[in-house]
Amino acid sequence: MKILDSPLLITIFDEICKPELIDKIIQLEYSIAIPASVYNEIREDSAFADIILLVGQDKIQILTQNTKEEITIFQKNFRTG
Repeated sequence: MKILDSPLLITIFDEICKPELIDKIIQLEYSIAIPASVYNEIREDSAFADIILLVGQDKIQILTQNTKEEITIFQKNFRTG
């Protein structure tokens, strides 16, 4: 699972205008998810209609909370110190 935060989504959809990158990521058999906090920020903003559509098509998942497994994976991938 790949978690995308606001800056990367803005880059894909607004700055480089390549929303097809989401389909390419999915074709590579990755799951795409955004934190619920990000979704809550953008869902009322018409500038992010493409992202809301992809959520509706189940191409982008919304993370409602971190499971213990997700936290463990994150800690292994992003160790500090």
